[in-house]
Amino acid sequence: MVDCLKIRPGLSYWWMTLLAEKCNWAKSPNIEDAIRIFAFDRWVGSRHVHRIKLVSTKPELARSLDLWCKIKNIVFEWKHESQNSKRASQKKKMYAALPQSIQATGWLLRYVVQRLPLKGTGLRQWKNGYGDILFVSYLLNLLPKDIQKGKYNCSYWGNLPKSLSKQKYYTRWLHHYIPNTLLPNAKKAEISLKKFNCAAKETQSHASLESFLNFKVIFRTFRDWVKIVFYGWRFEKTLIRAFGYLGPLFINDWRKSFFGISATSNLLYLNLLEEAMRTLPKQRLGFYLQENQPWEVALIYAWRKAGHGTLVGVPHSAVRFWDLRYFSDPRNFGNTPKHTIPKPDLVAVNGPLMKNEFLKARYPKTQIVQVEALRYLHLEKHRKCIQNNCQKKSILRLLVFGEYLDVDNQRILSVLATALPFINKNILITFKPHPASPINLTNYSGLKVTQTSKPVSEILDQHDVALSGPVTTAAVEAYSFGLPVVTICNSSALNLSPLKQVKGVHFVNDSEELSTFLNSITPVSKRRSNKKMFFNLNKTLKSWGKIIKLNDFKNI
Repeated sequence: MVDCLKIRPGLSYWWMTLLAEKCNWAKSPNIEDAIRIFAFDRWVGSRHVHRIKLVSTKPELARSLDLWCKIKNIVFEWKHESQNSKRASQKKKMYAALPQSIQATGWLLRYVVQRLPLKGTGLRQWKNGYGDILFVSYLLNLLPKDIQKGKYNCSYWGNLPKSLSKQKYYTRWLHHYIPNTLLPNAKKAEISLKKFNCAAKETQSHASLESFLNFKVIFRTFRDWVKIVFYGWRFEKTLIRAFGYLGPLFINDWRKSFFGISATSNLLYLNLLEEAMRTLPKQRLGFYLQENQPWEVALIYAWRKAGHGTLVGVPHSAVRFWDLRYFSDPRNFGNTPKHTIPKPDLVAVNGPLMKNEFLKARYPKTQIVQVEALRYLHLEKHRKCIQNNCQKKSILRLLVFGEYLDVDNQRILSVLATALPFINKNILITFKPHPASPINLTNYSGLKVTQTSKPVSEILDQHDVALSGPVTTAAVEAYSFGLPVVTICNSSALNLSPLKQVKGVHFVNDSEELSTFLNSITPVSKRRSNKKMFFNLNKTLKSWGKIIKLNDFKNI
């Protein structure tokens, strides 16, 4: 299948599909049902099971379990349970009912129109700059006060950009723009990028993926899509046979990847990145935020095709438990297939915990290098025991971290609202939303909540306890700082928390358990930092300096 889905010489489209990405917490929830079936198959084992009744809202799961039962000669019955969810708007229902090809075409046209203000932004600096180091990043997690001044300051990269500028390194920055609270539209993003270029014209240049939008890119995207649609129809039955009884769980991901929005977005990013890397002067080094998403596959391919130097993937936070994007069959690291999975030359891990996770996953040791955790360097300034500036022990200051998915935000705030009447102390609540997922708190009138856009590093010492959902890595930051952390789990889903196996972290399932925990918490004058468990923290950035300076990476 990998070799049959060739879209470029040396690149298989397989690695850009949802099936290869394995994003089980946001894009491909049916992966969890596959894991459930594996567990159920193991549980059944030698038991004498003659009949199974499934009560579920999921037709894909019912079809998959039915096929499994036929293999096992077990009688299967499905009771279709009604889904208790808020009614979607008529507009959304109509959109969801459209064929995926029409949705994909509409998405592409809308994307181009909405991002047009960014077309050409920063291209002159991109082509004419003299530096040989590229950073590919999201245009997120920027500091508001610095945006106004035209300074590029992103929490993903800590003080590394400033340090490189002081050392007279000229760096290029390619930004993946995602609408957010600070930059809600492309016009404001364009203004900010122009300010960045003006303020740091001697040491930095900034452009976005959309800077490379042109007619040729759009035409090539449609041309590639026609090819991919043909592949989708041709190999769909082959895929179903290969997946066996799990086929019904993954057919929708296949169709999205070849006919739907996922297909057009993947191909647009591929063509944009090919254009960007083609027009980029020869680069010695490249760094990108690594989450193992499809656009990263396109970046690696385009970088190599253009003949640039060493490329380094940088996981910017902590690896979540059960986040399958970071884990792959070890055979994928070999060179057996003609179109093996594109991967960076090095992965820069930010601490011993992440390194151990990668090694346990059998990632090649020679391709792992340890660096300082740029996003968490603020933790280094705190001593072993941190003074709590709380003046009233009768008031509990609760910091709530928002999630990327709306459904997780709704669950967190709903459980918290239900728990509050049973908490026997005064509580002050601050909500810190995910930078890419703003939320309207007026929909939760029963909650007295203050919303903040300040960086996490500036608000941790103003709180006594942190509340998170099951996915966000901000919980690790709070735990490393020394705050007690309580996580609201989703009992119907896997626990993806990066703190899942860490002692002292509390997991609750409902409002009763949450109120019990918060009633047990008392603000203390001092708290112990746990920073050494997770991250390499050294403000001199010694390890980063070695990567920047050396050409022989075997000596790092």
